[in-house]
Amino acid sequence: MKQRGIFGAAVLVAGIQILLLMHGLSAGTHSAYERLGKNITQIEQALLKRTETELLADSAVKNAILESAALGALEGEAIKLNVNRKIIPVIENSGGGKKGICSENFDGTEKIEKTLSPEELGEISKVSIIKAGGIAHVKYFVSGGIEGNLFPCAEIRAGNFTVFFRLPVNYSAASEVIMP
Repeated sequence: MKQRGIFGAAVLVAGIQILLLMHGLSAGTHSAYERLGKNITQIEQALLKRTETELLADSAVKNAILESAALGALEGEAIKLNVNRKIIPVIENSGGGKKGICSENFDGTEKIEKTLSPEELGEISKVSIIKAGGIAHVKYFVSGGIEGNLFPCAEIRAGNFTVFFRLPVNYSAASEVIMP
């Protein structure tokens, strides 16, 4: 009888150890799922911020064109300066990372080449105005500068995840305005 008691106690101890081990594995899996969920949330936050910045930049360009027209300034350089002044705060408020005029590295990542200022942005952007009758079609676009490889960009961070916002070379936004 004592042998069955010892054997039963040994089986009970082994069973408890197996249950504790399984519980530990389960807790480890749970914490891995929590970390994965947290990472996915950070990725979503960064991508949402980038999308928000893209929409705000488009809106800033179109509003600056309309604002310039309302002030009677339908000259390319004046509109370009106004648009660039409106885009810079959008980029600066995009998400806590580095900002500037960038080029693309061989691996597809951004490399900041210059600071973000109206003058530097003016070197890589253009405005075209086509007037017909009493309406003007005004188009702002990023030309990329002399070599055609520069664009405004900003690093957007959410936790441990980073994405880049960029107004790529050949980006454009246009508005039609009634000429005064």
